Amino acid sequence: MVTLEKKQRQLPLGQWIWFQGGQGPALVLFPGFGDSHKTFLRLGRELAQDFEVFLPETPGFGETEPLAPSEYRLSRQVARCWQWLEALGLQRPFLGGNSAGGQLAALLALERPAQVRGLVLLAPQGVETADFVPYSHKNDPPQSLEDYRGILAKLYHRPPELPQEQLAQILAKAQSRWDWLNQIRAEIRCEPEYRLNDRLAGLKPPALVLWGEQDGRIPTAIAPHWKRLCPQVRLERIEACGHLPQLEQTARTAQQVRRFGLGLAMDLD
Repeated sequence: MVTLEKKQRQLPLGQWIWFQGGQGPALVLFPGFGDSHKTFLRLGRELAQDFEVFLPETPGFGETEPLAPSEYRLSRQVARCWQWLEALGLQRPFLGGNSAGGQLAALLALERPAQVRGLVLLAPQGVETADFVPYSHKNDPPQSLEDYRGILAKLYHRPPELPQEQLAQILAKAQSRWDWLNQIRAEIRCEPEYRLNDRLAGLKPPALVLWGEQDGRIPTAIAPHWKRLCPQVRLERIEACGHLPQLEQTARTAQQVRRFGLGLAMDLD
């Protein structure tokens, strides 16, 4: 399996830490809100057989230095992403990501469609419905291990069995970040970018949208809205999968991404 090398670079608009490796068309995958780029390592190693894979932290999360809450607004993150992509000299990469990372990729493509070859979006954030508002305020933090197991049950079809000590550490981290993440959500909702409904018709690059059938984080009922709002979207559902296809159904996700990306690369080159 291909090794992904860890890299780091300080740019005027922010610090970047990422994994990189493989050969082929460039593929950049952004993690979800508050998540780490490590959630994509397993999928990235599989795809690095056919793509040059880039797995960045979203600035301000993961191993990068925290930012002021207003700096997490999506317009600021888009500007940082373009600065990083230009610094690496990537020419028309595939862009993608999970959840908020998928929305970030879509916003990049909306801003500069000619510079994006295609999109790979895993349960992307950004479509608002009567029953779901992106980046909505999260009420009381989990108070017990059982509460946190309930959160995992919304993320996974089959939640991982974690040792109690490890689960307690994850719970403590979630509690310590709860108010901070709510501050960031509130800042994100201050800009129209948090909601993509009125913009998706203008999305030009071809897009693959993958959605786990058992996603309890972003309702699966939102998946068809992407196809309705953006007709060139190819929507695929993944059975026995929650909100994190890159972790729960790595092989199936890799197969779908490979088929879409390599087919598109051949058509366009």
